[in-house]
Amino acid sequence: MSIPRPVICLITHGIGSQDPNFSEPLRKGIQRRLRKLIRKKTKQDPQTWSGVTPEQTVEFRSLYWADVASNEQDELYRTVYPHLFEAGPLRKTLGFFRFDPARRLSITLVGDIFSYLGKFQEEIKRTVFRGFQDVFQARIESNSPFSLILVGHSLGAVVMHDIIRGFVGYRYAGLQDLPGRTSVFTMGSPIGLFSLVSDTLDPGAFRKWVNILHFRDPIAVPLNPLFSSVEDVALRSRTLNPHSVYWKRSKVHKLIAEEVLNHIENKIQLDPAKLRVPKEVPSEIFRPFHGPALTAGFSDYQLDFNKIPWEELIQVATEIDICNVYAHTWYRTHAQYFVKAFGNPAVRVRICMLSPASPAIPGFCHQFSRMARDTLENYILRSCEEVLHAFTEAKRRPGKLGHLQIYLSNEIINHSFYTFDHVIYFSPRPISSPKHAATPIPVMVFRETQQAGDFSSWIMRDFKALLETPRDVIPYFDSQGCQVEEKEE
Repeated sequence: MSIPRPVICLITHGIGSQDPNFSEPLRKGIQRRLRKLIRKKTKQDPQTWSGVTPEQTVEFRSLYWADVASNEQDELYRTVYPHLFEAGPLRKTLGFFRFDPARRLSITLVGDIFSYLGKFQEEIKRTVFRGFQDVFQARIESNSPFSLILVGHSLGAVVMHDIIRGFVGYRYAGLQDLPGRTSVFTMGSPIGLFSLVSDTLDPGAFRKWVNILHFRDPIAVPLNPLFSSVEDVALRSRTLNPHSVYWKRSKVHKLIAEEVLNHIENKIQLDPAKLRVPKEVPSEIFRPFHGPALTAGFSDYQLDFNKIPWEELIQVATEIDICNVYAHTWYRTHAQYFVKAFGNPAVRVRICMLSPASPAIPGFCHQFSRMARDTLENYILRSCEEVLHAFTEAKRRPGKLGHLQIYLSNEIINHSFYTFDHVIYFSPRPISSPKHAATPIPVMVFRETQQAGDFSSWIMRDFKALLETPRDVIPYFDSQGCQVEEKEE
């Protein structure tokens, strides 16, 4: 049986001073247990399992982040307790026995928690996310299906949870399907306590969630009373450090090894073709815990409309919706990217611009520094022509085409927005003449969330209603039908 390591086990540590090789005891223990389990399966089914090794079944990745805030913690320690670092062996000895162990514990353990709750949260999340990114990118490039097993100890379990919650909550890059192909093992985890400061992703969204806790571990919190889908597994042993006991326990090794083989036998896989790893990762995934703005879908803001990565957005998205008065220069500048986009049969582009016959034309002419009416009408039609030209260029290439629809609106278009899949770039229209408007043009970024009333969902419902109201819009072009000429009233 040839198994191209379809299971990836990502392991991250928790609070306190950590060694970069922190995961070695766990990795070696899982491999020992896998070797025993594979031997049993080989006896039962030699045709399938003969020759299979633990290394073929699972790939381990350690996600190390302890060094993110360690320098600042050490400096704080030296500043607050300078007498512990004064010269002289006697002073150091007395300082160690009287103060150092407890003080060091408060800085390295409690300090990590405050670092994550505060200004280091984004950097810690980005450090851990790079491990996810490496895995996704490698699988995309090799077109190799895979599934995930996440193992998080202590605060590391919280970091992993918050990153995955960001993927799911913001429907990011196809990763909303990730939890169903992911099993989670939390060890000594305080996630139950973090529910006091952050929304918790329902563990039932994952394939499996096992919460392992030592009965004397003060940081570990049961999860089953909060979420019935989580299985709490208790460890009992006499140890001076119950919070670190998980890495070497055979019971932990067995639970994870059995789940590795369950993934393989049940063919739990995530299709890499559905994944995309864009250059710009949504910033809300890394920000401190959700507030009202993030719940409403507010993701970010850009001070310059022209610095948004339009090229990547156009070429990666499968659903593009644009609403503006006209944008002749923008469409012309990005026409080459629309040509590539239309070459994907899964792409659907809907564009709505102001109709040259709209009663709102005189008002916009006045707002645009008393622009002549025929000039504005010409700009609108030339904008349409740029998009149609890109579609025509795509038709000359082999293969099936995406779908293009252009509409002309009789109603006033108050603001411009550009939607790419589940993210919307919203540009408020100026209320004065463009010569007095903000330059460069600012843009607000919203992302569709799991909330029914977020801004993105609201504005897209309004957009859909506009396109479905005959008196408000005129169909100008539909690639699945035929061009519909605008009629003069």
